[in-house]
Amino acid sequence: FLFFDYIKRNLPKAYKPLTFFDKEVGNNTFSRPWHSGNANKFIHVLTFVLYPKYYWQNMKEKGRVENQEVYKAYLLAPLIKTAVLSDQDSFREYREKAAQKKGEIYNSIWGVTDGTEITIPPSIAANCLRWWGYQELGYKPAPRTFEQEMNLMIGSSAHFSLSRKLKEFGLSEQNVISEEAGMAGRLDFFFKNPKTGEWQVADFKTTSSFGFRQITREGLDPELKNTKNIYSPSIEAKRQVFLYMWAKRQEGFNVSMGNVIYINKDNGQVKEALVLWNAKTEYDVNTYLGEMLKAQGKVRNGELPDPTVKSPHICASFCPYRGYCEYGQVYAAGKIKKEAKRRPAWVYKEAKKEAEQKRRQMEELGVVQPRLISDPPDFEK
Repeated sequence: FLFFDYIKRNLPKAYKPLTFFDKEVGNNTFSRPWHSGNANKFIHVLTFVLYPKYYWQNMKEKGRVENQEVYKAYLLAPLIKTAVLSDQDSFREYREKAAQKKGEIYNSIWGVTDGTEITIPPSIAANCLRWWGYQELGYKPAPRTFEQEMNLMIGSSAHFSLSRKLKEFGLSEQNVISEEAGMAGRLDFFFKNPKTGEWQVADFKTTSSFGFRQITREGLDPELKNTKNIYSPSIEAKRQVFLYMWAKRQEGFNVSMGNVIYINKDNGQVKEALVLWNAKTEYDVNTYLGEMLKAQGKVRNGELPDPTVKSPHICASFCPYRGYCEYGQVYAAGKIKKEAKRRPAWVYKEAKKEAEQKRRQMEELGVVQPRLISDPPDFEK
């Protein structure tokens, strides 16, 4: 009797709006000792039974709970988040208006609406050609979160800083254009090795600690297994780098190596992966160039290209068009199993010969010691 009498006298004055799942009880002196799910449910139901009028009134006025955050007006995080996210749509609209203006200028001078060919950036082609198709055909991408935008900004800052540091040793931010492949992009660093006289393509990848741990030696090329501190690149990074290597070789550069530099954004640690230019790489890049040409043909006809994604996490997290792509949704759920296609036997034989030639080259340059057991002299053969 005393308990219910206390409820009747005090609850209407002290009651603050609660829900079944509220963990914060607020400034209600009566309900502070009842800081649990069951207590909240009890107060909720008891108020509804004894004082339905106050119950519904408080539920409607839940947003009018007294605000006690005195220093909230000084916070700048809401301004930063709003400023960062508001730029997404404006940048896309700017690109659309720029393309429209360009078409008007071309039309006034030459009578055509567009004087440029369809080109594929290697960075997007490495992930999936359907991703590029959605972008080229004008599909609206899913908006990025504030965290995703900040990750991109941090990665861009790291790229810019590294480019400035390395510009004295090579060529930074090199444009890569191939009319034959319909490809246009920009590689991070182009470097001529002073020891071998050969050119190398480098691409920088910033990643979180979790992503950094996924970079291991699993799947490393047989030619690289005797070398320490070399890791296996992701499929997407390898694709991107061998497209750059192919394009530079078409320009006449003797490109023999691609470097993928992984940088941990959390602690600055570095891992490095190598992409050899050999018969296997040449076969892979020629095969993928054929896929890119098919994709361009489909986009010209207003059709979406076939998906070329190789990693489910690309469809699950990174692709901004995953809401449109049924294939990607199924693949991300693990319901599609892809079998690796083996290259022809002659490719492996040729790569083995090239590895032996590279070994002899490094012996002559003094990079490695000659083998202790060599081939028998010619007269013994």
